[in-house]
Amino acid sequence: MKKALFSALALSLAVTVSSCGLIGEKREKKSEEKSVAETTKSTEKQTETTEALDYEKFIEEEKSAVGIEDMILEKRASIKPDDNGFIIEDGILYDYVGTEPKVIIPDGVEKIVFHAFWSNDVIEAVYIPSSVKSIEDSTFFSCPNLKFVQIDEGLETIGVTAFTVCESLKDANLPESLTKIEFPSFVSSEGCTIHAPVGSYAEKYAEGRRLKYDNTYVEYANQ
Repeated sequence: MKKALFSALALSLAVTVSSCGLIGEKREKKSEEKSVAETTKSTEKQTETTEALDYEKFIEEEKSAVGIEDMILEKRASIKPDDNGFIIEDGILYDYVGTEPKVIIPDGVEKIVFHAFWSNDVIEAVYIPSSVKSIEDSTFFSCPNLKFVQIDEGLETIGVTAFTVCESLKDANLPESLTKIEFPSFVSSEGCTIHAPVGSYAEKYAEGRRLKYDNTYVEYANQ
């Protein structure tokens, strides 16, 4: 009788423990499902917020770009070109309206702005002095006859498409001082060779973009 009673109690205890285990598993599963749902909602909210911020940033950048372009156009219209056809103010080169194919940018210029030589079909060679720190976006975009670029030590950045769609470009001497070249500058100029110091940023850029390059500066040979 005692043996039967102990067996019944053991069975009852086992059923109770099993039931508790199932209940615990169900609660844990519900907790996990709730956590996943909350995480999903949080992620979706963060994504929506990020997308909204990205769109707002895009709109602000577009407004800024339009404002800058308007300012540049105003400068071009209001500043008288110098004797060599350069429109310069306060160390900023806004435009070139000269007729010489070999362009030597004046020492003292620190920045060459957006579209300064855009679609210029006159220039064949350009010499940029050490005073220039920045060549901005699309500066030499679509210069079909540009063959040679000489940039002295001092330049730090080359903007987006600054040297793009320059199908005649053969040689570009780039300095060790460069720390940034925005893609796709030089990429569409298939016949161009980048000449830059060993281990320089310019060399690494050329290598990374599978452009032709070497470590020997060259002189312009008018062809």
